[in-house]
Amino acid sequence: MAEDRTADSAPQVSPSGGSALLTLGATVLVIAGISWGRDILAPFLLAAALVVITYPVRGAVRRRVTAGWVATTALIASSYAILILMAGLLFFAASRFAQLIPEFSGALDAAATGLAEALRALGFHHGSAQNASGWLEPGSLLAVAVAIVAYLADSVVALCFVFIYIFFLSVDATYFPIIRERFAASRRAQIESLARLFAGIRRYFAVSAVFGAVVAALDFVLLLALQVPGAVVWGILAFVTNFIPNIGFVLGLLPAAIFAFLSGGWVTALIVIASYCLINVALQTFIQPRFVGHAVDLSQTLTFGSVVFWTVVIGPLGAILAVPLTLAARAALIRPDSDGAWARWLTGDRRDPGLSPTTRE
Repeated sequence: MAEDRTADSAPQVSPSGGSALLTLGATVLVIAGISWGRDILAPFLLAAALVVITYPVRGAVRRRVTAGWVATTALIASSYAILILMAGLLFFAASRFAQLIPEFSGALDAAATGLAEALRALGFHHGSAQNASGWLEPGSLLAVAVAIVAYLADSVVALCFVFIYIFFLSVDATYFPIIRERFAASRRAQIESLARLFAGIRRYFAVSAVFGAVVAALDFVLLLALQVPGAVVWGILAFVTNFIPNIGFVLGLLPAAIFAFLSGGWVTALIVIASYCLINVALQTFIQPRFVGHAVDLSQTLTFGSVVFWTVVIGPLGAILAVPLTLAARAALIRPDSDGAWARWLTGDRRDPGLSPTTRE
């Protein structure tokens, strides 16, 4: 009897609990596999994003030209153009950054020494003060610049994969209109969900690019007026980091503020910081979301967490692709109908699941 009572009192795992554990375990394995194969997967994801962004080019050409291969060639060429432009901008900015550091080595040493003395005066231990001010030393900044240039140089092989992926994805994209027409009745919900996802990704990148260019131009004019060295570099950095939600603004601000301090002192640095904050709050907080609309219905917490998560999983490229990848994961894992409405609300999508796709857009 005692054995029976012991057996009866043992915790039982319900079928639903076992299914949840199985799903969780499978998810962990998938994430581990993605991280392990990041060198192959990251170029594919970048290529897929570029093809999705430029896909309307194919439709525009196809409406004017009968030959389908011309439209496909236009899609490939436009994707290649964006890739080459972004890679060129990044390589130029990193190279110029590496050239600026030796020019200001004396000022950087003096700034590091002054910061260490100020920290010690505030009561910090000598070792802690040295560690805190060490990132201002020319050697530390030069190591960062060299690492960035080396990363871009090592990415040549990855870029080759991106070029190849773009070619094959563009060719396969010719079948999407056929699939959409043939399975319009039997897979209508899935096709509409996929179309909304692609439209949202395109809108997100388009709006980010436009406002990134505006922010970069305003930052460049400001830095040029203040005679901050490397104004072009920091303008390019502001444009690129605009694609990184939440923390991108800080990444673009820090180096500009440092060189503003080195060239003009605390007053110039404070003007740069205040102006960057004003531009960022005005454009990215109040204006940009109105143009993005429902393209990115993600909560602030999930958006920030997605940047950290995808950066850890697939590397630096994950910071730029974080929002599209999170949107794709939500579309794949959470149903868009009323059954999944509560989960979508948790992620930031507060739209009524009963609305038609046209109304949602």
